[in-house]
Amino acid sequence: MTYVFSQALKLLAVTQFLIGQYYKAIFKADQDVRRFFTWLYLQHSYGSSHRVTPPIEEIKSLPDTYLAFPVIDASDVLPNLPGVMEAYIYNDTESILDGDTMMSGAILRPREQVIMNALVRVKRPEVVFEFGTAVGVTTYNLFKNTQDTTQIYTFDWKIPPTKNPELTELFQNPRVHYIEGSSLTYDFSRFYDSCDFIFVDGGHEFAFVVKDTLNALKMIKKGGMILWHDFGANFPDVVACINSFAEKYPIRRIDETTFAVLIA
Repeated sequence: MTYVFSQALKLLAVTQFLIGQYYKAIFKADQDVRRFFTWLYLQHSYGSSHRVTPPIEEIKSLPDTYLAFPVIDASDVLPNLPGVMEAYIYNDTESILDGDTMMSGAILRPREQVIMNALVRVKRPEVVFEFGTAVGVTTYNLFKNTQDTTQIYTFDWKIPPTKNPELTELFQNPRVHYIEGSSLTYDFSRFYDSCDFIFVDGGHEFAFVVKDTLNALKMIKKGGMILWHDFGANFPDVVACINSFAEKYPIRRIDETTFAVLIA
């Protein structure tokens, strides 16, 4: 009896795996299925008490809006970006990760890191603000690709400890200013109309993305740039937020990335 029961459990596990693979294949191939499950997730998420209802009337339209979202190539963001990408990119994430594998989930994809580095080199910002320090890898790249006079402010609720000497030294540099707090309660008014480049990659729940975006729009100077990360299918709250703001602002998605960008 025990043998029969164990074999039945194995068969059930195999069946569940095959069904899961089947639905994954459908989900990947069928836009209608993708739209439905994205809509279902959004409907479920916004019913939770700790979420904020998105400022948009039709939640059902969000998946369609995302699929039809205006897309631009990275080279279209700034006219001299291609040359910078060829010659000036610093992307030394390997040395940052040495001996500290816990940080591997906190770095951008290689293409995204290259594009972000190129953007700040072209933009030459005097003041940079980052929502979402994590372990500081993106902060490190911003630091290495900006001028010696650029001030970098990075905000998070807590920085995990690291054994990496480059990151330890980074937060001791007078150009880098770490601010600890919660986006939902912190007063960012001293940064209003003062930032040239803002990177939004903090909390990924709707309330946090909305709050960071509202603050970023107040903080960015005329001609400055806001860059959002994780605008993609894995983060529907980020998608919902940016879609709602895109009704008023000319936000674009950068092709082959999970970046959304606005030039103020």
